[in-house]
Amino acid sequence: MSLSIISPFTHLNGHYWPYTCDLVAALAAEGVDLDVFAARQPRETSEMAGGTVRWSRCCPWTQLPFCDAYRGRHWGSRIDNLFRNLEFLACTRRALAASAAPRHIHCVESTHRILLQEVVRRGEVTFSSLCVGAPSPDLSRERYDDYVRAFDTGRLTFIVETVAVKEAWQRLAGEHVVHIPAALPWAKHKPVSQEEARRKLDLPVDETICLFFGTHRETKDYDTAVRAAAESRSEPFLLFVGPVISGNDPALLASTIDYPKLESRSGYFPDSQVPLLFDAADAVMLPYMGHYTKGSAVLLQASHYQKPVIATKTGHLQDFVEQNRSGMLYEPGSAADLARCYDRISALRDSAATHSEWSFGTVRENYSWDGLLPRYLEIFRKP
Repeated sequence: MSLSIISPFTHLNGHYWPYTCDLVAALAAEGVDLDVFAARQPRETSEMAGGTVRWSRCCPWTQLPFCDAYRGRHWGSRIDNLFRNLEFLACTRRALAASAAPRHIHCVESTHRILLQEVVRRGEVTFSSLCVGAPSPDLSRERYDDYVRAFDTGRLTFIVETVAVKEAWQRLAGEHVVHIPAALPWAKHKPVSQEEARRKLDLPVDETICLFFGTHRETKDYDTAVRAAAESRSEPFLLFVGPVISGNDPALLASTIDYPKLESRSGYFPDSQVPLLFDAADAVMLPYMGHYTKGSAVLLQASHYQKPVIATKTGHLQDFVEQNRSGMLYEPGSAADLARCYDRISALRDSAATHSEWSFGTVRENYSWDGLLPRYLEIFRKP
C-alpha cells in the first residue's frame, strides 16, 4: 500500500517526533510505501529498512526566526499557533500535491480547522489524525458543524490513545474515532549498568534517583513532588529533564522550596542519551493534577526500559499502572502519600528486588508495534 504521513510542529522535537519515527519504522518494516512530509529529517534511518520511505523536508523557514528554545517557552501563544497553522498547511499542501492518485494521509498532529476543510474539499483522499485531547469545551456552533460535516464524509478518522478521550469525541465523530493505545519505543534497548549510566551523565552514584522526563507543563504537580521528597525519610534525588513549555519551571520551584537534592536540565534531551537517563533512574515520575485523564508516552518508555513509575492516582495513569503492575500510585496533591512511594522505591533499590516487585511483561505483550500496527493499517487501507 501507499501512504502519506504529515508530521509538522517538529520545533517540539522529542514531543511527537519519536512517535513519527517509530511509526515510520514499523510501517517500513511491513513493506509499506511511504511519503513523509515533515520539517526535519528523522533522528535515525537504520531501523527503517524494508519499505520505500521518501522524506520531504517542508517549511524549514519556520525554524529561521524562532529557535526551539524560544518556541518551547512560547508554546500555545498566538505566534506559536500561527506557525503551527503555517507548518501544517505547508505539509498538507505538499502531501496533496505529491500525487494525483487516491491515497490515505495520516497526520501525526494537525490543525483541526485546516484539516476539516481539506477533508470536505478532497473527495478522493481519506484522512486520519492522531488526537491526544478532548474537544474544546468552548467549541462554537460553526466549528461543531465543521466537525460533523467532515466526519459525515466517512473519510476522516481520529485515532486516540485513551478510552476517556474516545468517549469525549464520540458525540461528534461517532464510529470515526478509534482507540489505539500508544506503543512501546521501536528501537531495541541494550541497558548499561546503573552506575555506568550515572557516571556518563554526571549524576550521583549512590542516591535514589527519581526521573521527571518530558515536557514541563502546567498540568504537572511539581510542588507536591518536591514537598513530598523533603518530608520523606529517604530524601531522593529529583532529576527534571525536558523542555519548559509553560510557567511550570522546576528550576524556579527549587528556588522557593528548600530541597537540595534537585537538578533541572531544561531543553530537549538528545534521543541518543534518553536510554542512559532511564538506565540511571530508580523510578520514573508522572505527578499530574487530579483532573488529568489523558495518557503519557513516558508510561510506555518506563516499561520499555523496565523502570517502575510513580504516578498520580487518576484517569488513564491509574488504569495503566493497576492493569500492568508497572509501578505505584499516590493520591493527587498528597505529599504524605507520595513520600511513602519515595521511601518504598528507596528500600527496593536492589535491581533483583525491583524486578520481582514490578511486572513489565504485560506491557510488552499489549503495547508493542507488532500488536498495534495492524489496527493502524486497517484504518489506512479503508476505502
